[in-house]
Amino acid sequence: MALPKLNDLPSYSLTIPSSKRNVTFRPFLVKEQKILLMAMESQDNDQILQAISDTLKSCITEDITDRELATFDIEYLFTQIRSKSVGETTKLNLACSSCETNNETQVNLSEIAVELTQDKVIKLNDTYSLEMRYPSYYDVSKIEAKDSSTTDEIIQLSKLCLDKILTEDEQISVVEESDEEIQSFIESLTTDQFDKIVTFVMNLPKLTKKVSFKCTNCEKDNEIIVEGLANFLS
Repeated sequence: MALPKLNDLPSYSLTIPSSKRNVTFRPFLVKEQKILLMAMESQDNDQILQAISDTLKSCITEDITDRELATFDIEYLFTQIRSKSVGETTKLNLACSSCETNNETQVNLSEIAVELTQDKVIKLNDTYSLEMRYPSYYDVSKIEAKDSSTTDEIIQLSKLCLDKILTEDEQISVVEESDEEIQSFIESLTTDQFDKIVTFVMNLPKLTKKVSFKCTNCEKDNEIIVEGLANFLS
């Protein structure tokens, strides 16, 4: 005799930050939580992100892939699903900016946001501009899996962020060009032009939450910006 299913899981909706696509999801179950806990115990960032990506695919009703989601999309979606699965608050230990005493502070995960404030168009000169894009988690993971230097990683990530070359009369799709053509284009830029691309790459959106607390030791009022998924799961 088959064992009964005990729970009718509720359904929630949210919006993917990079695409503004609306999706529905359910809370994760013990089978997904077990995989997540094992990944986090490993302290391997690649394993953790892969477990999170797999959990999203299981919990989200619509078909999604890590080829269409930016890293910050995956982090945001996971925190929102986690908030409906194990509780909307998490406890963080934050250091006082004055006496450096650690303070246990509660943060509401449902209030965490991703701010898309970057200008995605970079002016190169009077003729050409670049329209940038957010690289997918899949693309970024392939770069990080390679045995390469930090400089090479930045160049590879910069190439992934190029979307279109714009003039007054036309748009050239960079993603349709060969890797050799894109590499040649990057190498033809001045250092000032390339620095603008690097600035975009180094400031890709991330999870953020402004957290306020009074230090239990010196009673100083603190206001700290907490960024990145790892900090919200500490």
